Amino acid sequence: RLISAKNSANAFIDILQKRTDTPLHQASLTTFSSVSSTSTTQTQTGNMTNVHSAINAISAYGDTCIECGIRTAAADLSIHDRGGV
Repeated sequence: RLISAKNSANAFIDILQKRTDTPLHQASLTTFSSVSSTSTTQTQTGNMTNVHSAINAISAYGDTCIECGIRTAAADLSIHDRGGV
């Protein structure tokens, strides 16, 4: 399942890279397992090569605290507010 998730995430980043009509796309990556190991692996950036590297470095371990991952991702997005976008 992890390989499929990485492939899907990388495909999404490839789509963002190809969107030349809106070149200001940014992405970040938050990983999660248990409460103690939730982190923003790649902060919001327009450098999609860095996002690909972060995706490819993900490994599976621990439990699955989806809520923890969503909270951490939301916090990262609020730090990088794009003013109504």
